[in-house]
Amino acid sequence: MLTIVQGALQRWWQSASSIDLRGLAALRVLLGSILLSDMVLRLTDLEAFYSDGGILPRSTLLEAAADGRFSLLMASGASWWPAAIIVVTALAALAFTLGWRTRLANLVLFVAVGSMQSRQPLILIGGDILIMALLFWCLLLPAGARWSADAALSSTPSPRRHRYRSLAAFGLLVQVVSVYFFSAVLKHGDAWWPDGTAVYYALELDRYTTDIGRWLQQWPMLTRSLSYGVYGLEWLAPLLVFAPVATYRLRLLAFVLLMGMHIGFLLCLELGHFPWVSMASLMALSTPGLWQMLRRKLDPKKPAALRTRIYYDRDCAFCHASCHLLRVFLVLPRTRIEAAQDTPRAHRLMEAHWSWVIIDGERTAHLKFEAFIALLRASLLFRWLAPLMQWSPIQRFGTAVYDRVANGRGAVAAWTRWFWQPRPVRWRYGGAHQAVAVVVALLTITVWNAHTVDWLSRTWVTPLAPVVQTLRLDQRWDMFAPEPSRRDGWIVFPATLENGETIDLRRPQQALTWQRPERPNAHRNVRWHSYEWRLLALKNEALFLAYGRYLCRSYNAEAVAGQRLVRFDMVYVIDTSPPPGGQSSVERRTAWHHRCLPDSPTPRPSTPASS
Repeated sequence: MLTIVQGALQRWWQSASSIDLRGLAALRVLLGSILLSDMVLRLTDLEAFYSDGGILPRSTLLEAAADGRFSLLMASGASWWPAAIIVVTALAALAFTLGWRTRLANLVLFVAVGSMQSRQPLILIGGDILIMALLFWCLLLPAGARWSADAALSSTPSPRRHRYRSLAAFGLLVQVVSVYFFSAVLKHGDAWWPDGTAVYYALELDRYTTDIGRWLQQWPMLTRSLSYGVYGLEWLAPLLVFAPVATYRLRLLAFVLLMGMHIGFLLCLELGHFPWVSMASLMALSTPGLWQMLRRKLDPKKPAALRTRIYYDRDCAFCHASCHLLRVFLVLPRTRIEAAQDTPRAHRLMEAHWSWVIIDGERTAHLKFEAFIALLRASLLFRWLAPLMQWSPIQRFGTAVYDRVANGRGAVAAWTRWFWQPRPVRWRYGGAHQAVAVVVALLTITVWNAHTVDWLSRTWVTPLAPVVQTLRLDQRWDMFAPEPSRRDGWIVFPATLENGETIDLRRPQQALTWQRPERPNAHRNVRWHSYEWRLLALKNEALFLAYGRYLCRSYNAEAVAGQRLVRFDMVYVIDTSPPPGGQSSVERRTAWHHRCLPDSPTPRPSTPASS
């Protein structure tokens, strides 16, 4: 009997601690792409968010919002410094996406993104917490083993088996399901159970709701069913992912259901990058069966199309590396790469036309840019691009570029050696030290999450807090918990100019009105939205003062004499969501009075007020 139990536990552990390397690669590509786009957006708010002339100078952060976390951005208050860090982070995100020096890029992202979050904690959203957790676990896993420049160029071959088993893989899976399980524990409000009105109240928040979400509000039975469905799925997720029987089938079911839930969030609610980051994390749950099914769907129907071969000049290391990169990034897993000198037909064509040679499954030879188009036709993902590349202007341009590179390939190879130079890559990070690190990290994160739901007292996490907070691995998965807020509304900035004119500082070209905007969620971006509503929750005078000074400086920098800003109020118009079928109630809360000095960009502070 004991032997049977041990065998069952061993089989369970083998599946519970395994992930598919293709899923890990998909996670890497999606997460890197999200971070790259996020860095571009951060550059648009560089001065406002990260300089001493913005909404949170370093002195105000240390006084009112800091908690001892490390941040590279605290080294300078000038805007050039965060700009440089954001650019470096964007380059690291691009390298991470491409899988070039993956582990180094991962480490740079972990430090730099954590520094940005610690420098400006007031603009964080749910996806930011999950990003740090995913970056941490990717550091301990071979995230570049598939679909990467590392895999294409490494002098040590990447793992042949797609299934990868380790303690770190188990840790990643635990991290992914922790988001849903601890979120379910925190959802103890009646709106989730037994009332089933949680989705109704979430969609009543006009400042988050999209047009599809507003349309969904007219179906109360459907929103009730969705409330129960989301709540039940979050409880069920760990059981599906770590089921002792039919593990991969149930894990695939969890993947499909959770992916559908996040697509629903994306369509109905404006939550920033949270749904995208969540969908990236779910790639860790993908199973071999999913990838096999996708392969069958994407593979050409004619087997001959799979016998495409790439022939390169054996004497050109740059050419060899380029062929391997194309095979990886064009998704040509069955395409063979051979030296042209070993095949008489390919060798003759290469010598006659000074070109690489592609021979497809129909035994047709292709040269120069036409050879690239032939690879597109054989690609699992990009064959739809082949007709576009055959357009005459593009084909002429591509051929000209190819000739330019081929004629000067020595110089091109020298200029790009830093990228394509083969090097050994360590794919499995083993050893006792890593096992200890994974176990400690896994226990630490589990203990921290247990503390957030009041299962463990503060004394359990006090010794862990300095390290966990410095690494930004502290987590609390409380979105729409214990139930969706019933406090909706919008913000009005009634302001007075030097000439006595009264305007709305948020909409200076329109007449001041207290009516609900036509699009309550038409703010600059979700980070600004989170920041302004977080101010109301914190009620911190130093934070309001810093924001007021920033608004005065920003407005008066472009205002002409006589029309400069003198004073303004920050008024939250609170619209309380009613129960189904009820009437909403509206009240105004003046959170802050601010007066600007008339002849100086530095305003004179005022005091908070409420009404």
